Amino acid sequence: MRPGFAALLSLSFAWATPALAQADGLAVPERTPLRGVGVYERPPLPPAAPADTTEIMQVVERPPSLIGGLEGLQERMIYPESMRRAGIEGTVYVQFIVDEEGRVQSPVCARAPHKTLCDAALTALIDSRFTPGTQEGTPVKVRFTMPVQFNLQGGTRCV
Repeated sequence: MRPGFAALLSLSFAWATPALAQADGLAVPERTPLRGVGVYERPPLPPAAPADTTEIMQVVERPPSLIGGLEGLQERMIYPESMRRAGIEGTVYVQFIVDEEGRVQSPVCARAPHKTLCDAALTALIDSRFTPGTQEGTPVKVRFTMPVQFNLQGGTRCV
């Protein structure tokens, strides 16, 4: 390496902290800005967001159960007439969360043969109530996926 090249190379880098600069024998004020970087001091960290203590469980000791059973849900389920006339049938997979009080939260269609069938399944499910699932005797939020079959011969059926 050429003698002048090493000196040029060392000038192109700045010290990361005042301690490193002082270790090389340089007197550096505490808040000396680095070229293009700002100051040596680390900016204060933003306040931590409160931790969400309500974990959504997938498997629990006692899963939620539908109040009124599947028969009650099937009574609220309405097969859309437009889908009957078009001959569209199939299974709608509805995913939702049962909260600690047994209410349905965040219902979405995971898969459906048609948006209209999805809307019919969601409409019936939103009005449903569950007994909450429990883990170690405490009510917890539980993620659920429920298949709902729309069949032209048999109407609707929750599996």
